[in-house]
Amino acid sequence: MTSIGSSAFYGCSGLTSITIPEGVTSIGSSAFEGCSGLTSIKIPEGVTSIGSSSFKGCSGLTSIKIPEGVTNIGSSAFSNCSSLTSITIPEGVTSIGEGAFSNCSGLTSINMPESVVSLGKGVFKDSNIDTLYISDLNKWCQIEMGENTWGKHLLLKGEEVKDVVIPEGQEKVGAYTFCGINIRSVAFPNSVKEIGDCAFKGCADLTKVVITNGVETIGKEAFMDAGLTSVVIPNSVKSIGKNAFANCIGLYSVTSLINSPFKLDPTAFTYYNKDYDPNSIYYGATLYVPRGRKSFYEMIDGWKTFLKIEENDMKYKMTYYLNDEEYKTYEIQAGEVVTPEPDPVLVGCVFNGWSAIPRVMPAEDVIVKGTFTVNKYKIRYYDGDKLIAEDEVEYGAEVVLRDYTPEDAARYTFIGWDGEKYETMPAHDIEYHANIVDGVSRLVSVPEGVEAIYDANGRRLRKLQRGVNVVVMSDGTKKKVVVK
Repeated sequence: MTSIGSSAFYGCSGLTSITIPEGVTSIGSSAFEGCSGLTSIKIPEGVTSIGSSSFKGCSGLTSIKIPEGVTNIGSSAFSNCSSLTSITIPEGVTSIGEGAFSNCSGLTSINMPESVVSLGKGVFKDSNIDTLYISDLNKWCQIEMGENTWGKHLLLKGEEVKDVVIPEGQEKVGAYTFCGINIRSVAFPNSVKEIGDCAFKGCADLTKVVITNGVETIGKEAFMDAGLTSVVIPNSVKSIGKNAFANCIGLYSVTSLINSPFKLDPTAFTYYNKDYDPNSIYYGATLYVPRGRKSFYEMIDGWKTFLKIEENDMKYKMTYYLNDEEYKTYEIQAGEVVTPEPDPVLVGCVFNGWSAIPRVMPAEDVIVKGTFTVNKYKIRYYDGDKLIAEDEVEYGAEVVLRDYTPEDAARYTFIGWDGEKYETMPAHDIEYHANIVDGVSRLVSVPEGVEAIYDANGRRLRKLQRGVNVVVMSDGTKKKVVVK
């Protein structure tokens, strides 16, 4: 046997388990539809196709493993499997049909394989999917999909994505790609030419978006019901679909860089709420346009509905601060791709990085902050080869050397540290070795035959001073003496 025909076990509500033998390659449409008593089923390796409605209404199924080799899951294949709590979709599946897992109220998460290239309408409609797992953002953006709303959480390789960076080279963000997901920002590369229908619909946490120059089409309902407060539309845009920014009631700033405005669909910024005027967004938001173009916008349908239209040079300041002091300031055109300032270098310090730098300049001034952490270096003290002490001192701090008493203080006298002297801590470790003498002379006056007198740091003295002195005799010999 190589196939199970359409409706083969249709409505067999008393069937509780079944083993499909090796050799079967396809399961026909509605093959097990309505088998509500079926609690387990084993699909063998070798099956390549699961037909439409094949397990529809199998309300007793709690889990099912789809084997490697399956390339197609038909429409409504597992629809109304209300007890299904887990499903494994293997790599190799390229298409999942319309409503394949609709009304699977027990499903809360789904792992989408990289191999999928098309998704039908409402694949998980009326399920409780809260988390979507993907492993390749680039491939996810390329999937051709019907109307789908995803869970609130998007996980990329196990890490939740809140700030989406569309990969370089991507030319399109497909329809419904991020619909309903709680992302807070999105950065587009210049390669993107199209933002698909409903691509960011219902993204309640997405408050600001800057669309890069290169985008030509913004699809219908692309940002409908998003939490947008501001949006920048580049000069490259040629069309904006119906309801593209509808219901974004928090939108107070719309910056259009379009030099020659086209006719805007009147629903683009409509607010659908029976308690409010449908033009609430048009009346509440300010439309900023390039200097010298206001009169054009005031004549074009759609744009002229904005109550407040203001001209602007469209250049905004990006200011960098280092440890709360101004470092650099630039003026950048709104919508322009930002080249981040290189990490600064400071001797003896570690740069901790800049705060968030937008990938594209928004229509507002931006402050970026960075901090240095001062490194600490070690002062090591030795008596001979023996390490006797170690201090950790911040770079630039005053260097205060330790005092030291030899173990046999009755015989030996500590007369100072040998090593390069520093007033402040350098950007490296330093070592000092104890200078200890045996039987140091104790003088009160300058002996005869003294050619010169120096202190312990090598400075020449006019006379003996209290503490350690180095005297140079007329015959060239040197002696260390201590004066009390």
